[in-house]
Parts: sequence; structure tokens; C-alpha cells
Amino acid sequence: LGPILLLSGGIDPKTVPAITSAFVCANSAAGLSAQLTRIHPAVDLWAPLGAAVILGAVGGAVVSLRWLSATWTRRVLGSALISVGVLNAAKAL
Repeated sequence: LGPILLLSGGIDPKTVPAITSAFVCANSAAGLSAQLTRIHPAVDLWAPLGAAVILGAVGGAVVSLRWLSATWTRRVLGSALISVGVLNAAKAL
């Protein structure tokens, strides 16, 4: 979602992490909710996973909006995307 928002050009780069954090938080909440459909849901993991999602979302948005310039926001996002790409390529080998 982040790269698409940046490439569209209509959104300030500093707001992209806040938007993507909200998306990841909603997606994670949906994933945790889907655990209810399992025969043996991992209820004991909900609290730590939910806390990690909320802390990550809020932390990422706050750091981006308060301390990083638009240039550094792009650099951090680019570095994260390259890292994920390299890790996925290494797993495919």
C-alpha cells in the first residue's frame, strides 16, 4: 500500500506511514478475528499480538509524523521494501 500511495503522488510522504499503519492494524484485527473460526483458537496469543500491532502502528505513525522528514520517510520505506524483497528472494532459492 505504501509504494502505491507514494507513486500516486497525491499524498504527502509523511502521511503514508500513518495510513499504512492504520491499514496494517485493521488487517491484523481481521486476522485475529478469523482465529475465532478455528477449532482450537490461540486465544492466549491475542493480547500480546494485539499489543504489538497497536504499539507498532502508533509508534510508526508518531515517529514518521514527528521526527522524520519526507526524505527520510521515503528512505526508511525504501529500505524496508528492499529488505523484504531480498529476504523473499533468499527464501525462494
